[in-house]
Amino acid sequence: MQKTFAMGVSGGFLGIKVAETVWKSLVRSILEFGCEVWGDCDLPAFESLQIQMGRRLLRCGARTNNEVVRGELGWVTLKARGIGED
Repeated sequence: MQKTFAMGVSGGFLGIKVAETVWKSLVRSILEFGCEVWGDCDLPAFESLQIQMGRRLLRCGARTNNEVVRGELGWVTLKARGIGED
C-alpha cells in the first residue's frame, strides 16, 4: 500500500480513478490471488486494508463510515466478490 502512495497517490498527483486502478492492479490482485492459492484468507484484515486505502484515496477521515467509502468508490466487500469462499 505504501508503494502506491509513492507513485503519486499521496501527493494528489493522480486522480481517484487512476489511483484506484493502481491499487487494484498492484495490491488487491496480489492479496486475492494469494488468498485463493494459499487457502488462508483473513477477510477482516483484508477488508480493513481495503477500507484504509479507500479512505486515503478519498482523503476522508478515519471516522467516515465504511459503507460510505465503499459506496463512493463503487467497491463491494471481498466476501461479496467471492473471495474466501470454500
